[in-house]
Amino acid sequence: IFMGNSRVSEHINPAIVDTIFETDSYLLTQDGQDLEFFYVKLKNYLAHNISPKELYCQFDLFIIKPRNDLYGFNNYSMFFYNDFMDLTLLSDREGFRNLYRYFPALAVSPRMLRKMLFNSEIPQEQHFLNTKGFVPDKAHPINFDNIFKGSYKINTNKIVFLDSIYDITRKYNIDLYLFNPPQTYFSYKNIINQEILEKIVLEKNIKYG
Repeated sequence: IFMGNSRVSEHINPAIVDTIFETDSYLLTQDGQDLEFFYVKLKNYLAHNISPKELYCQFDLFIIKPRNDLYGFNNYSMFFYNDFMDLTLLSDREGFRNLYRYFPALAVSPRMLRKMLFNSEIPQEQHFLNTKGFVPDKAHPINFDNIFKGSYKINTNKIVFLDSIYDITRKYNIDLYLFNPPQTYFSYKNIINQEILEKIVLEKNIKYG
């Protein structure tokens, strides 16, 4: 399983991965979310599905930036387990409603809810079992005049969720790998304090051993 935000869903194509490595892979993603959210999502996934042999977790600037809301929740992905998802751990997020504890489907937009209730509205080629979470139509051509420039503003409270993800993968005997989804050289060179991220990865690799 490849886990992360839109940088994973737009750049990792399970069909290609499976063809090359003879695997059966899926994407477990949510637009614009962070490590805390993915810890919750992974925990719920493992409660209702067979655990994967390997988990590739996105680890970059975009997943460790501070986030205190439920960004992208109107496109909440209900794929094959999320209707059971316990959102209690996210109750401190802006936009959270108590009803989401019991009826997560209420968090989605009416358009998305119709798609979930009436599966026939979803074109066959967009069904999850066909795409495995890949969203190629969201990818946009690179605009070299509008490359992101930013520094790693680390939220240390979020970093602990990396340890939590490691702990839960160890519990289920899953091999955990951290990876930085495809990124253009032009974007990479404009990110300030890149070495902070590299230092964290190195420390975690040593710790996780």
